[in-house]
Amino acid sequence: MLPTIIEFIQKYKLEDFVVVADSGLMNNANMTELETLGYKYIIGAKIKNERAEVGQWILQQPKVNCRMVEYKRDDGRRLLVGYLTNTDMPVEQVYDAYHNLWNVESAFRIAKSKIKTRPMFHFTRKRIEAHVCICFIALKVYKELSQILKSSDIKLSVDKMLALAKTITTIQIKLPLNKTVYTKAMLMPRQMRIAKLFDENLWGTQ
Repeated sequence: MLPTIIEFIQKYKLEDFVVVADSGLMNNANMTELETLGYKYIIGAKIKNERAEVGQWILQQPKVNCRMVEYKRDDGRRLLVGYLTNTDMPVEQVYDAYHNLWNVESAFRIAKSKIKTRPMFHFTRKRIEAHVCICFIALKVYKELSQILKSSDIKLSVDKMLALAKTITTIQIKLPLNKTVYTKAMLMPRQMRIAKLFDENLWGTQ
């Protein structure tokens, strides 16, 4: 992971950069290396990885919803129950930064399960990159559809919407003289939940 982070920072000439990672991706050696390189981080912390007295202190804290308590470790790192960081960011910003990881995790789940980003049948770099590129575009379309459903107040997931859309019959009539073509989606009562998606004005404003 560290070579990737270093390459990413150098490529985009980033100056204010904070690594946000799940606890499974980080260990003390990696954190030390990041600190040596001058990089900041926020990672998920585990009570079992702390000293016994620290663990006891954590368990003794009052449990208040949406309130975090801070413990300053001897190594200069800040333990925020329950995140570990070497930044000086306010507690609320640390929480928001780590909470945003669910967006990344959601994208990975969609890419793996729905889009099936597994170039197992490609053996050259060019073909693998092309496959991943197509999958990335598909992910973008998937997320855009999700946003359109939300903004249109259609309370369906993308998967359920697509499944329902596949059951809709569309007819086309071509007039024999002037060759004008009329297209009509035949919506049944159960399909009216997604009727907004067949309004051309909707797509013109997206």
